[in-house]
Amino acid sequence: MSRLMTLSLLRAGIFLASEFRSERAAVGRHLITVLHRPLYKIVADIRKKIAEDDYPGEPDPSNNFTGFWKEDCEQAFGLQIMPYGKDGKYSVTFCGPGGCGTAGEDGKNTFITKDPDYEVVSESKIKVRNVDNGWDTYYRCTRDTHLILKYKQQ
Repeated sequence: MSRLMTLSLLRAGIFLASEFRSERAAVGRHLITVLHRPLYKIVADIRKKIAEDDYPGEPDPSNNFTGFWKEDCEQAFGLQIMPYGKDGKYSVTFCGPGGCGTAGEDGKNTFITKDPDYEVVSESKIKVRNVDNGWDTYYRCTRDTHLILKYKQQ
């Protein structure tokens, strides 16, 4: 019987979970198998996973994602997407009534196209991977990147 365990490295250096397969049935034996696996393979696997997670995608001059994106254009918060750097990347930063994060520092710098955290549906609709590993759909509400966001008065 196969068991699937997951191992991954948190940025702090703690081992948790990232696909590992063993043919051993007992959990105890499985853990022994993992512990006796050569360390360089475990570290290499972790480095590979981090590289995959950090992959920024590929430049796509046919799309321009600049603008302010929301799940619902009536919301007082959303994503500011604007060009960042000279290589065609975008800075994706969360914004709310209190303001936006600092472009290039507080969000993700990505090409969006082929980034594993994004799915391009169209030039005005994208999906963004959420913390539950699901997808949130965002729509471009405007090409303006410096909106004044306010909650509606009740």
